[in-house]
Amino acid sequence: MKPSIIPYTIIKTLSSFENVYEARLFGWCIAKAQAAAKRYDNNLGQINVQFGLSAARVTFPARYLLQPGEKNYTHIRKAFTLANKTIATKTMELNIIAFPELMKRGGELYVTFLLHQQLWYALLDFTQGYRIADLEIYMRFRSTYSAIFYLLISQQSSDYTFSIDYLKRLTGTSDRQSYSRGNNFIQKVVNVAKKELDEIAPWTFDFVTKKDGRAIGRVAISPHINNKYVPTEITPRETLLESQRIAIDEQVRDYLIYNIGFTNDELEIVERYIPRGMMPLTCIDKLSQIKETAIKNRVGNIKGYIITSLQRLSRGG
Repeated sequence: MKPSIIPYTIIKTLSSFENVYEARLFGWCIAKAQAAAKRYDNNLGQINVQFGLSAARVTFPARYLLQPGEKNYTHIRKAFTLANKTIATKTMELNIIAFPELMKRGGELYVTFLLHQQLWYALLDFTQGYRIADLEIYMRFRSTYSAIFYLLISQQSSDYTFSIDYLKRLTGTSDRQSYSRGNNFIQKVVNVAKKELDEIAPWTFDFVTKKDGRAIGRVAISPHINNKYVPTEITPRETLLESQRIAIDEQVRDYLIYNIGFTNDELEIVERYIPRGMMPLTCIDKLSQIKETAIKNRVGNIKGYIITSLQRLSRGG
């Protein structure tokens, strides 16, 4: 089966990724486009998109670019290198993003940047055939190749074949001499992506290489559910170290302490009402929404308001 056509501007953007922070930033843009096209079960209200004449200003919490347990906010600026990269279209040359910056609002750090409307429309087209099925998983990838392949196969049910040249363009390896031979590309790109998807993703793939003459010319990909995948919000992986589980919990605690002002003693009360099994990013999103509602309604005791809201949430209210 022939896969959906990926818009040229999206191919050029994906192929430009040089680090996972770039991939994560663009991943949130894809997710927001999914939400706008009603292809995601969350409206992602924390990602604000304001449209102008030729560009959209995208703003979201800076912590969205960090993995659970990651606290070094200086790494976030690695995503801003997308502003130095351009895409040549038939009518113009446009930056992938423009004027990225960090800003503080309501005690929280935010990322904000401009996204050209032509690229936004390409994202909407892209979501017709591809989408990020699980944002938590996408943000955990260590390799940009894994992120790209996850987009290709996530929730796809049919086998399809890509030319190896097309995959090289998609992963930004066309001009790398060390990847010129098909076997090297398979080893350094496809196998790397498959290994990481096998380890942490709910969807993965098998593949078979096909030769055109004596050289590998095509790769047949078979997406499928990863039967070895164990959702961390239900049953943590047996191989996950206890220290890693603590680090994930610390991300939520850090948010409560540094963004809201809870003391360690008060945290013992709050933690009673945080739903067990809720992923850290989801939990922080919920807390942030409650805080914003309290500020909007000019609530005097924000911490008390949050505790009361969590109590209602824990009772299913």
